[in-house]
Amino acid sequence: MCYAYPDIIATNPTLGIKLEKVPLPPAQSLTSEQMDRVWSALELLGETKQRDTALVHILSHGLRAGEIVDLNVGSFDGKLLFLPDTKTNEPRLVPLRQESRLVVADYLQLREQQAEVLSSLSPLMISHHPSYQGERLSYHGIYFAVEKIGELAAIVDLHPHSFRHTYATDLLLLGLDPSHARRLTGHTSEKAFRRYTLRSEQEAAIAAYYRAIGEEME
Repeated sequence: MCYAYPDIIATNPTLGIKLEKVPLPPAQSLTSEQMDRVWSALELLGETKQRDTALVHILSHGLRAGEIVDLNVGSFDGKLLFLPDTKTNEPRLVPLRQESRLVVADYLQLREQQAEVLSSLSPLMISHHPSYQGERLSYHGIYFAVEKIGELAAIVDLHPHSFRHTYATDLLLLGLDPSHARRLTGHTSEKAFRRYTLRSEQEAAIAAYYRAIGEEME
């Protein structure tokens, strides 16, 4: 209105309004006990067991659900996952720990044993839904799979992003440089990543306190 009617409204009255600061939401990381329940829940699955086990291993390396949808067999070189298209439009490489590499490789081997012809452009994760059998696992399919695992693990509101939060937090608790951690998770905003550094800083402060008074941290 100031621009449209400068003769009527000479100054912008909203400039004097002080905006309330919205606190950064805490990271919704899973505890070690909850992750143990997730791994145990995977053993209770039927035909989707190997796929969902591979899915959770990939999710536990900080990938977004949408990024997993776009992964092809060729995205996995046996050690790393290459993500050409990400939310930030910047490609990134995600190193997988040894156990996860073996799980993904076993899942792909199982599909070949079931007479599926795999190429570099074949989807890394496929659907088991009767209407979409063998097709690329969708975004909603990933959420449904994780929701089912959450029910078996008795974890309320388990969702794919829970594993991303856990991965980012764990990287910092391991002592990884925050800039390296951000590169692995694909966070471009330092402010958004701050939610994960808060816990690691708190843990470091607690550990430093116990060292200072000569007690072992439980």
